[in-house]
Amino acid sequence: MTESETTDRKIVFGVDASEHSERAFDWYINHLCDKERDHVMFVHAQEYPITPNDMYPHGSYLTFENWQSIKDKSDREVKELLECYGKKCKQQKIKFELYKKEHSTPGEVICQLAADSKAQLIVTGSRGMGTIRRTFLGSVSDYCVHHSLVPVAVVPPPVEGCGQ
Repeated sequence: MTESETTDRKIVFGVDASEHSERAFDWYINHLCDKERDHVMFVHAQEYPITPNDMYPHGSYLTFENWQSIKDKSDREVKELLECYGKKCKQQKIKFELYKKEHSTPGEVICQLAADSKAQLIVTGSRGMGTIRRTFLGSVSDYCVHHSLVPVAVVPPPVEGCGQ
């Protein structure tokens, strides 16, 4: 075996709690996974709710206690999300790491982790937004495709009526 055959292949996954992230991971397992070489890095860019100084749309202020409760709930949900992907990797016997980046833009976080870790690939799911929505709302996969220094695999949503 040559050295390149035994070297870890680093793959970065940007994940959230959507079906699109799950579909991207399932695609990776079924089409790309090399259990002997792969080292998968899951990252979630956590955006906290509005700060206590911000007004609710109805004119009332969010109290610090309410904000802290919302933040704590968000922290628990992100921890559970990342641990879920960790469990899936343990079941598949795949090496993995879990990352949470706070107050960050998802696309930037994913690309930065890929660059810092010298990853070979980014895998992300796509919500299948049209051009107009993607222009106004932004798209994590679109950002990664245009800003990543490594290849990006974008797993599209199933096509309606194709039995996928």
